[in-house]
Amino acid sequence: PLKRAKLTALLTQFESAYQAGNVPQLTRLFAADARTTDAQGRGEIVRVYRQLFEVTDRREIGIDNVAWEIREGQAHGAAHFVVTVLEKGARVPRSYTGALSIVIKPDQEGLTISQLYHKYALR
Repeated sequence: PLKRAKLTALLTQFESAYQAGNVPQLTRLFAADARTTDAQGRGEIVRVYRQLFEVTDRREIGIDNVAWEIREGQAHGAAHFVVTVLEKGARVPRSYTGALSIVIKPDQEGLTISQLYHKYALR
């Protein structure tokens, strides 16, 4: 069952893994066949995040104003996000804000992210 509390918990896990640069935790959150703005398949998605984590000293993400719609056994969410990253060697962090589209589905591993797309602008 796709309960809002479980969907929120999954997004909180995503935020925590992203901020910590925790690749194993992040890996568990994505379905094997997941798609994102930058990659297709869990392996490729993890590679993209690993590259980001290797070139940044600090990452912060906030996802809010999530509007969920449950259809065809999946949760479709639209949200606002703010990301701030401090690249290695940089003194000033960069902040981005934008829209996030996410699809969460139940599978053998529990709830997993099957789609994660974003549009953003530098703040």
